[in-house]
Amino acid sequence: MSGVPVFWFDDRLPLPTHGREQPPMSSLAKAFAVCLVASLLMAVPATAAPPKAAAAKTCSVSGKERKLGASYVTKLSTRRVSCPDARSLSILYHRCRRARGGRDGRCSRVRGFKCTERRYNRIDISYDSNVLCTRGGQRMRQTYTQLT
Repeated sequence: MSGVPVFWFDDRLPLPTHGREQPPMSSLAKAFAVCLVASLLMAVPATAAPPKAAAAKTCSVSGKERKLGASYVTKLSTRRVSCPDARSLSILYHRCRRARGGRDGRCSRVRGFKCTERRYNRIDISYDSNVLCTRGGQRMRQTYTQLT
């Protein structure tokens, strides 16, 4: 080797301007910058958490099956209603239902919620039922067994 240093860059590239007029950006650098900005913008909504209240959830009824108003409440799920409020609504629903016909009674409104009920598996001593109570975007579903 001669005493000439070896440089790992092309002589045709412009030298840095150190604050003076900037050289034009290459098309590859422009494409890279656009992709970088686009990927950052796409990552922002992906990391945002959905509202907690909008998510449907199943409330635990373990140990409370017989304390929620019917003979047995077997399932309780909600959307935009907290689980404690859903449990209270279940108790109020069954209290209203019993006040309007006893164990075979029905209740169409509780605390501003409109309730619909579908009964099945009817036999002499019991029946099962699905109840849906709605108020705007709020939902409370319960499944219960009533001994007659």
